[in-house]
Amino acid sequence: MSRKFSFAVLLCRFSDDQRGFASINRKSVVDMFTAPDAENVIKFWHDMSFGQVDLSGSTAWPAAGAANLGWITLAQKQSDYQGSGANSQGRQDLVDWAKSAARGANVPVDSFDGVVVYMSTATDLWGGGGEVVCDADANLTQILQEVGHALGLATHSRAVSSGPGVDYMDPFCIMSGMTFGNVPTGDVTFQGAFGTSGPGLCAPYIAKMGWLDSHRIASVAAPDGRTPRPTAVRLSALGDQNPANPQAAVFDLPPGRYFVEYRAGGWDRGLRQNAIVVHQYRADQYAYYAGNIPTSTVVTPGGTTLLPGSTYLDLQADLSVRLLSILDEGATAMIQIAAAAAIQTISVRDVARSVLHLQGPFSMRQQVCNSGSVRNCLLELLAR
Repeated sequence: MSRKFSFAVLLCRFSDDQRGFASINRKSVVDMFTAPDAENVIKFWHDMSFGQVDLSGSTAWPAAGAANLGWITLAQKQSDYQGSGANSQGRQDLVDWAKSAARGANVPVDSFDGVVVYMSTATDLWGGGGEVVCDADANLTQILQEVGHALGLATHSRAVSSGPGVDYMDPFCIMSGMTFGNVPTGDVTFQGAFGTSGPGLCAPYIAKMGWLDSHRIASVAAPDGRTPRPTAVRLSALGDQNPANPQAAVFDLPPGRYFVEYRAGGWDRGLRQNAIVVHQYRADQYAYYAGNIPTSTVVTPGGTTLLPGSTYLDLQADLSVRLLSILDEGATAMIQIAAAAAIQTISVRDVARSVLHLQGPFSMRQQVCNSGSVRNCLLELLAR
């Protein structure tokens, strides 16, 4: 069932900014939030939710036909704004100023579900609780992330390699739209009608929002809770609106719930290479990027050829993902999910170090092969 949510998009300026729309294309700004059949805010969240979020009731103000098609002018100067990540009240003050000015201009702001405050000068960029603040310096990718926060997706995405507490580290998720884990933006996004656009939302967050229906999931068994049963899965691209196959392979291992997804085309067409992407969804309710297998060949501007990969290996989680084939002219991918040993010859010492969490030099005889639970654990692993 589609969830309708409408934003009042308030085009605002501070009282000491007297510019018109000479340097800003008003139609482009309005269309970015409200135009039908465009790759904009409405289309992105429709696609990420597979049609379950409908923002088509959003309207920009001053509206077409108004006597003043310029900006809504706030009573405050830019120097009055003190909001920041450390000053949430200052940020809320700006929203309240904008709504007050809008009411004074006969804008029915309270009849909408949420509000976007679009400032004419560099001001701030944030979202949450049905509210978004952005400005003329923000690109569509950044705005899409903030709208995600406004719709209830409170967390950014992270990376296993960076650990807890470090946000914006996932190169395959819009909720890392500020840095994408320091991957060059041009390797992740594409230039659309409204500038920098994409990529899509990662599968763990699509599931978190309740949009990843059961027919879009391939459940992989892990009978002992530690090792996935060898399973071949055919995946359609995560952004496919009408997939012929599941779009995420899902299973639980000790680090968290794993999502293996195929990213290609659509809002992901800016990715340097299409890829099988592995994510974890952990108890802290954050999505963590774990790794990827490139699936396409790309020649870089410098003449370097980037080839497809073949495997993803995580000894710590005893997990392997193998790319078997790309089918249907790139629309689907066949993968195998299994224990780590399925794709690599692993020594007893490697197993002991990874599974038993042994650090530094150690003795196989004294620390691993002596009697007791450590030995039994190792023998159980090798017997699988």
